[in-house]
Amino acid sequence: MLAAIFIASLATLPVLLLVLIRHNRKGLKKLQGRHVVVSGGSKGIGREVALKCFKAGAKVTILARDEHALEQAKEYMIEQSKLTDRSDDIECFSVDVSGSYEALVDIFDQAEKNLGPIDGLFNIVGRAICSRFEESEVDDFNSMMSVNFFSAVNCSRAAVDKMINRKQGFIQLTSSMAGLMGIYGFTAYSSSKFALIGLAESLAMELKPHNISLTVAFPPDTDTPGYEIENLNKPIETKMICESAGLWSASKVADAIVEDTLAGKFSSTVGAEGFMLRILSSGAMRSNGIISTLTEVFLMGPLRLISMVIIYHFDKIVNNCTNRRLTEKN
Repeated sequence: MLAAIFIASLATLPVLLLVLIRHNRKGLKKLQGRHVVVSGGSKGIGREVALKCFKAGAKVTILARDEHALEQAKEYMIEQSKLTDRSDDIECFSVDVSGSYEALVDIFDQAEKNLGPIDGLFNIVGRAICSRFEESEVDDFNSMMSVNFFSAVNCSRAAVDKMINRKQGFIQLTSSMAGLMGIYGFTAYSSSKFALIGLAESLAMELKPHNISLTVAFPPDTDTPGYEIENLNKPIETKMICESAGLWSASKVADAIVEDTLAGKFSSTVGAEGFMLRILSSGAMRSNGIISTLTEVFLMGPLRLISMVIIYHFDKIVNNCTNRRLTEKN
C-alpha cells in the first residue's frame, strides 16, 4: 500500500502539469464567425458549451426537447455574454435528437439557411439511469442507448455530409469517466458510454482524410440538473465510489470540452483522476499527440499498479455495503 501511494505521488506531478498545460485559449479564436450546433444545449454542460462558443464569436444553434428551456438558455447566453446585439446569432430548435433522423436532417438544413454552413457539432445530450442490474428494467438499457448513443449517431450523421463536402469541421461526442471504467450501479449507463468510444475511434479514422477532427470527452460527475435527478435513486455504493473524483461545475467541464475539441485532440478529460483513467484506458486508442503518447508510455505501468489498489478499495466498499444490507434484513 505504501509503495503504491509513493508511486502515485510521483505519477501525479506530471499528470497535473499536463492538465494545466493542456488548457489554452488560443483555439477559441477559431470560432469567430463560425456556426456550431450544440445538442442538449438548453441546460447543464451543453448550455455552458453554447455560451462559451457564443462569447467567442460563434453563431450557435441549440437543440433540445423543452421549448421553454431553450428560450431560457438563449436569454441566459445573451445575459451572460452581454452581447444583446447578437441575439440573431442564436437559433433554437425543439427536437428529440434520439428520435426521427429525417426530422433532424430538416432541422440541420434550416439551421444552415439561418446561420450559414455548420462548422462544428457538440453532442452533449445524455442522462444516467443508476440502479443495480437485478433491479434494472430491460427498457432502461434501451433508453440509455437511445439517449446517450443514438442521439450522437443521429446528429453526427446529419452533419457529416455537409462537413465532408466542405473538407472542414469538427465533431465532439460526450462519453463519461464511467465510459472508461465500469462502476457499480452503472450497468446500463456505462454500456452506452463505452459504445461511444467505439463510434469515436471508427469515425475519427473515416473523417481524418476529409480534414474533420473528432473529439470524445470523458467528463466526471458534474453539477447539473441531470446529476440531481440521477442522485435520487443512486445506490449508496455508487455514491461512495463516485465521491473520490469530486463534483465539478458545468462551466469547468465545458471549458475543457470546447478547448480540447478546438485543439483537435481525440480525447478530453477534466482533473487528475480523469486524465489518469484516460491513460490507463488508452491501449490502442487514438493519441492526443507525441507528448501525450510519451506520457502514457511512462505512466502506464505505475498507474496500473495504483488502479489495482483503487479497485480493491471499491470492492471493499461494495462488500461492506452488501454485508450491512444483509445484516439489516436479518
